[in-house]
Amino acid sequence: MTDLTRRWLIENLWEYFIPAFEENGFQLAPLTGDEADSPELRSAFPFGHLRRVRSRELDLVEIQLDKFSRAAFRLNFGAVPAEGIDHPIGGHIKQEDAWVHDLGRYFEAYSFPTFRRWFAVRRGWFGPSVEEVDYRNLVEDNLGLVCEIEDALREGKQGRHIRVVDVNT
Repeated sequence: MTDLTRRWLIENLWEYFIPAFEENGFQLAPLTGDEADSPELRSAFPFGHLRRVRSRELDLVEIQLDKFSRAAFRLNFGAVPAEGIDHPIGGHIKQEDAWVHDLGRYFEAYSFPTFRRWFAVRRGWFGPSVEEVDYRNLVEDNLGLVCEIEDALREGKQGRHIRVVDVNT
């Protein structure tokens, strides 16, 4: 069932989430090179990155799927400066090569940020089994995340699903 529910989640993210970001000027940038060769990265980031140039910064959004193949997702996002990043371990990273987790300050979107609870269809042990419509509803019900992400990237506002990660503190 896990493979099927994961497929349903991916299909609905493709159908609803990706277009919502594209309407806000983001473009899909698939994994390339060593990233595309990595089964772990392909599994966790099947869409690659969503990128948008704003001013001189590069807004970067990653839709991350649960690495244990559970049908759940979260969003990682941040703004990469034009000059790139001087990472304490990785050295200098060019703007176009950066991942959100390379940034000193970035954001994550969760269903419940305090508990780092991923977006997923939740059912009780004895409740009805999940169906494809449950994943469509999950994605459609969370399309407002696009606005929360816009507010965080443009104004630094922390919406109800947003967690700020400041590596420097």
